[in-house]
This record gives sequence, structure tokens and C-alpha cells, in this order.
Amino acid sequence: MARAENKAEASGVAHLVALLAKALREQQGLTQVELGKMTGYTGSAISAMETCAQPASDKMLAKLEEKVGGGLGVFEEARKWMLLEKYPVRFRGFAEIEAGAITISSYETLVVDGLFQTEAYARALIGGGYPPVSEQKREELVEARLARRKLFDRDPAPMIELILEEGVLRRRLRRDSHLPPHHPHP
Repeated sequence: MARAENKAEASGVAHLVALLAKALREQQGLTQVELGKMTGYTGSAISAMETCAQPASDKMLAKLEEKVGGGLGVFEEARKWMLLEKYPVRFRGFAEIEAGAITISSYETLVVDGLFQTEAYARALIGGGYPPVSEQKREELVEARLARRKLFDRDPAPMIELILEEGVLRRRLRRDSHLPPHHPHP
């Protein structure tokens, strides 16, 4: 959902994407409604993106590249920077290193490593944290977490060494609460 506070929190990349999308749309003589129809979005969604009330999603960036990018590749390039900005600040440097790693070793005692989380697991884990995050922010974080899997499609793919304690596999997460997960006895 587009919100006024998003405008104040939008990153520099989001603002640059918004300005570029608007300039290319206007250069091609398109209205927001027309661009929306071309990309599978509403005119309101295009307006929200152009004002940063709702920064462009990864899917929207791909469609903008296809429909108004003019072969420049700027929206495609913006996808990685927009994704990186969805991560918490403390994780951004790690995400960049992880994306280029040739070997990844992980030993987890409390939760499944983020690279191996299912969408539902990631959503429950992120949604159950404190302080609570908005539904929009939760979805952005889930999208960003799942996008990390792109490193498995690389050639060569990284070598993975993953160790999970049994409790990680048995522990159930409650999606309806911001309380710690329920720990049933086996």
C-alpha cells in the first residue's frame, strides 16, 4: 500500500528510479495509465512509484526495463541496488559478499539459515520479530531474503556446507504473534 511516510524513507536509488521512469514515460508520450496498462499495473501504482509513495518492486523494475527502458539496462541494474536497500543496514555488506562467495559455511542453532528458508518460514520468522514491522516491510524483507537464492543459479555455484541442529527442524514458528516461537516437547 502506498503511504506518504514512504516518500520520506525512500532511498536515493528509489528516487532515481522514479525520476528516470517518469522522464522516459514522458519522453515516449505515455500517461501513467498507459504505462500501467503496458506493464500490468494501474495508473495509481505508476503514480505511487513516481512519487516514491510505493517504490518500484523487483517485478515492476523488470517490466519498466522491458517497456520503456530503451535498451539502456538501467532498470535491470537498479534491480540489484533496490534489492540491496531492502536488507537491514547491518546485513547489506554481508549480502554483497555472500552473492560472490565460492564457499558458504553455516552452522545454525536457532533458525534455518536465510538462504534455505521457505517463503512461509521466512514470512513467519520476519513477521514474528520485535519490534513488529508493517506488512509491506515484511513482504519486502521476505522478497529480499528469497532473492538471495540467485547465487545457486551461478556457474559455478558455490559449495555449501550447512549444519542445522535438530531443534531447528523441530521448532514450530507461530505466524500470529510477536511472541517467541512455541517450543513443543518432542
